[in-house]
Amino acid sequence: MKFLRLLLLPGLLFAAVSCKKDKEDPKPSKAAQLTAVTWKASSLTIAVDNQSNTSPTPSSNQLSYKFNPDGKSVVTYSDGSTGTGTWVLQSNDSELVLQDGSSSPKTNKLFELTDKTLSFGESFDKSAIQKVLTNSPGASLNLGLIIAGSSGVTWQNVNSVQLKVNYVPK
Repeated sequence: MKFLRLLLLPGLLFAAVSCKKDKEDPKPSKAAQLTAVTWKASSLTIAVDNQSNTSPTPSSNQLSYKFNPDGKSVVTYSDGSTGTGTWVLQSNDSELVLQDGSSSPKTNKLFELTDKTLSFGESFDKSAIQKVLTNSPGASLNLGLIIAGSSGVTWQNVNSVQLKVNYVPK
């Protein structure tokens, strides 16, 4: 009986060692996902204290981005014209910095990036909202336009606003 156990022991060890889990494919990096396709604007989302409203991008504002692995980008506007620029992910891939032509770099919050969705834009906290409401220096023009176009909101009570442009693969 002892002899039989000794014969079975190596077989069991071999079976246990050979049954290791298959390695899963590593998740692609954010940069790889960003550069894998051309991204076409599909909608715009405005979220006020997590209450969001999404509208399709008007055909007059259709644009697409192609982000190249070398940090260069090409934007195609609704009229078919194109422009070039640069891009970089920063802050642990939570921000997308875009610079087109001769403009200053614009840092965008990266809300979502998968193989099927790209969403970036701006996020404003209560202090940014108060700057707009009091016409303080450094107030955001985009946030000012959102506030001006939203008459039914009591802005003094709002804690956060997000402005997201949503893209899908072209």
